[in-house]
Amino acid sequence: MLHKTQLHVDEVWTYALSNSADRPYLYVWRTGIGDKSAPLRFSPYETALLDTEGVFLQQWHSGEEFKRYITVQEGERFQYSSVVYNQTCDVHPPLYYFIVHTICSFFPDSFSVWYAFLPNLVFLIGSLFLLYCIAIRLGANRLKALLTVLFWGISRAGISDAVFLRMYMMLTFITLLSVYVHARFYEFHRGRYIILIFFINLAGFLTQYYYYIFCFFLTAVFCIYFLIRRKTKLAIIYGCSVLGSVGLAVFLFPAVLDHVFRGAYTESSTIHSDSFQRLFSWVGILVKDFVGTFSAIHALIFVSVLFVFIFLLTVYLVLGFLRHKWFISDVKDKMSALFHRRSTLYWLILLIAALSGFLLGLVSPNMPKYQDRYYFNILAILAIYFVDLLMSAFSKLLSRGVLVRLRLPLMVAALAALTLSSNLSSRNNYIDYD
Repeated sequence: MLHKTQLHVDEVWTYALSNSADRPYLYVWRTGIGDKSAPLRFSPYETALLDTEGVFLQQWHSGEEFKRYITVQEGERFQYSSVVYNQTCDVHPPLYYFIVHTICSFFPDSFSVWYAFLPNLVFLIGSLFLLYCIAIRLGANRLKALLTVLFWGISRAGISDAVFLRMYMMLTFITLLSVYVHARFYEFHRGRYIILIFFINLAGFLTQYYYYIFCFFLTAVFCIYFLIRRKTKLAIIYGCSVLGSVGLAVFLFPAVLDHVFRGAYTESSTIHSDSFQRLFSWVGILVKDFVGTFSAIHALIFVSVLFVFIFLLTVYLVLGFLRHKWFISDVKDKMSALFHRRSTLYWLILLIAALSGFLLGLVSPNMPKYQDRYYFNILAILAIYFVDLLMSAFSKLLSRGVLVRLRLPLMVAALAALTLSSNLSSRNNYIDYD
């Protein structure tokens, strides 16, 4: 935080929408803030705030006016009705802003980046603990779980998530908490976990709308799994609890219907025509935040190599089957051994994260420098699989003689090199803005 050179405009709005008691925006032109060329498309709440003639920008405004806009004033402390109104006019649910407003209310008429960073720090610590617990639940030993925590915590993804003064660190914590409780629910099938899942989902829905995407795939995969296992009653109760949390979230913050189905938010969150290209950017974000800078050309090479590998694998399977009738059975045995070395839960969580990431790539706004913010919670989950894949590769390659002794030092060195590469290969736009 000491190296943040300035605030991104969204971080300024974190303070303004949390603390401004008289108006959510200084001005509104068209669809977005100051977007004069965009087509007219408003939520009902933005209509009253329009400044189509640009009057605000033609007047002189003192620094004191801007300070009042982003700070809590005496007599406005703990005024949560203003937070709800501001978020009704904006495009996000209010829970995160309640937290920031509460902290700022203890320090009226003052501003500090630490007011918004404090909850991020708490959620970061909680996320690191949950990431360790989830890795253990998915079959990692303590060393691998600890390396996973260290890798994500100092990776570009983890650092960016923590220092960006928005709700994404809180979303990461809620996502990991949901995964952990679902892991416990998968193992024990107890009713108390359904109750916990209800409230965790409620918190997620009131924090960021993209949590709905993650929750949809999480719920769908678990319901299908329970139905396959003939636990129909459990699947119904679990599914109803999720629907109940959705209903309560809408009841508590009805503006979600306007935000999601009407207004500017809908325009930025529809599936894009360049969806295949957006898939490349999704791959690029993964590698950039875990390994280093990853251009469109690198993405094209990566996908090309992947297609060639799939083609060669298909040829190998076909020729093997034609030459030996027992070949397919042998392949099945090898694949079965591979999958059984990991628990079913391991593959379920990977499937949920992958499906969520893919859909986020299709519907999230196109913001090249800040696109990864929408995947921060998914990247935290995928860090477990990234470290597991890397360590499994080292275990296979360094499995004989003196190489066994070098396995751990080399794995640690490789993870350290990757985190250095991800942080140093390009500017971190969440710390040092253009």
